[in-house]
Amino acid sequence: MAKIIVLRYMIGLGVGMLLYNLVPLDPMFKKTMLIGLILPISFTVIPYSEEFGYDTRFVGTVNNITIVISFLLMWAIIAFL
Repeated sequence: MAKIIVLRYMIGLGVGMLLYNLVPLDPMFKKTMLIGLILPISFTVIPYSEEFGYDTRFVGTVNNITIVISFLLMWAIIAFL
């Protein structure tokens, strides 16, 4: 579970920071792009995991953890950028 979450946020933050520093747009738009790349996993993955026979408890747990982490990261990004 930790591998999935770390990979998700490392890619999101990496691409987001790269775009934040390279794209010549308004700072508010750049912050919005960065936040968009670290949003939590959608709740629609839970019905799909049930439909395809995946472990729904695992998917639900990862989903809930990403919600908490994403909110903390969003607050940090807004506070420090």
